[in-house]
Amino acid sequence: MLDYAAFPQQRQALICQILQENGRVVCAELATRLNVSEHTIRRDLHELSKGGFCKKVTAGR
Repeated sequence: MLDYAAFPQQRQALICQILQENGRVVCAELATRLNVSEHTIRRDLHELSKGGFCKKVTAGR
């Protein structure tokens, strides 16, 4: 099994793949699936959004 904590580029590529398949992702679910912290996932999503690969959407209250 690949250690996604050690390989940010592979982790971000997998996040993009999951986004393409599902249309959306949830930080907590990705963190569990990739065995990294939610902070790491948020950082990855921030980097991906800067590159135009995804858009952050928050739940309204």
